[in-house]
Amino acid sequence: MTAGIYIHIPFCVRKCAYCDFYSLPGPDGTLYDRYTDAVCREIMTSSSVYADTIYFGGGTPSLLGASRLTRILDTVRTRFDLADDAEITLEANPLDVDDPVRLRAAGFNRVSLGIQSARDGELMLLGRRHTFAQAVETVRMLRHAGFDNLSLDLMYALPNQTLGDWRESVAAIVALEPEHISCYALTLSEGVRLYGTPQPDDNTQLTMFLYADEALARAGYAHYEISNFAQPGYESRHNSKYWLGADYYGFGPAAHSFIAGTRYARPPELMRYLTEMSRTPITSREVTEEHPDAAEEYLMLRLRMRAGIDAADFEARFGRPFEPFARVLERYIREELVIRDGRRYALTPRGMFVSNAVIAELFADI
Repeated sequence: MTAGIYIHIPFCVRKCAYCDFYSLPGPDGTLYDRYTDAVCREIMTSSSVYADTIYFGGGTPSLLGASRLTRILDTVRTRFDLADDAEITLEANPLDVDDPVRLRAAGFNRVSLGIQSARDGELMLLGRRHTFAQAVETVRMLRHAGFDNLSLDLMYALPNQTLGDWRESVAAIVALEPEHISCYALTLSEGVRLYGTPQPDDNTQLTMFLYADEALARAGYAHYEISNFAQPGYESRHNSKYWLGADYYGFGPAAHSFIAGTRYARPPELMRYLTEMSRTPITSREVTEEHPDAAEEYLMLRLRMRAGIDAADFEARFGRPFEPFARVLERYIREELVIRDGRRYALTPRGMFVSNAVIAELFADI
């Protein structure tokens, strides 16, 4: 399996209501240029491997602008042996896509757009800068520039959100005909503005989740991973590498890598990263302290996917019997949270919604 490449762009215009990220008062060209220099230098010191996916994530990668993003992508092409059909994704906010024609010409062929809601009141609550009409216009611009692989993000379980509100957003996103849709439940960490704000109860959140599963299936989207839906052939090839345990190389502050079974990470502090990248030689990646059991990680990640776990594959990979895990999963079949096809086990949509609890019990009971 070929490797993936992840470029971490750690910038946001401002801290939003539901995450705690780098907060900048506005575009700072000098800082963006320093970061671009640093990440390009890091890329050029990496080992050259064959790769078939590149993912620019963050943060808000589109804040760097088409010129800097193109420079980083050109550096990746210089250093790595890229597949001719490499999937090259840019995460973006609707108001920050400054030159879609140049991005497409540079080789970007997939955009993941953080729309989040089709309701302007919800967007304001979340601290988003765009309206839904502006997001629709960005989709139009991207299509006109030649992008035929778009992923649109939606969030549910927002404060005061009703099932009717959620249905409205799902319908509006489907009407835009993206190739991929991601649906995430709003999770709030301590310190962000909306922390502690009442959200829909668990039963309502489950109903929202199941509605998305059913409505998107009717629209032709396969629910291939807990939060992700795709038209046939448009599953995220890059993110699938994480779930399938493939190698990937991460660049930028806080970026993680998984290479030949070992995890590495860069320090999360932006200024520390810029300082380290200016040194000769560049400080090597740090091996992460936490090393989850490979078999348990395999089970956890495969259960996120609709395809589930093949018991024979597990036993061949790890030389361990699957029977102890099968006994636990069999109990969930009776609760309609797990389905079994021969020796393959997978979560049902209801099981996906409570996947963390299922996985925790799976490991606790063996």
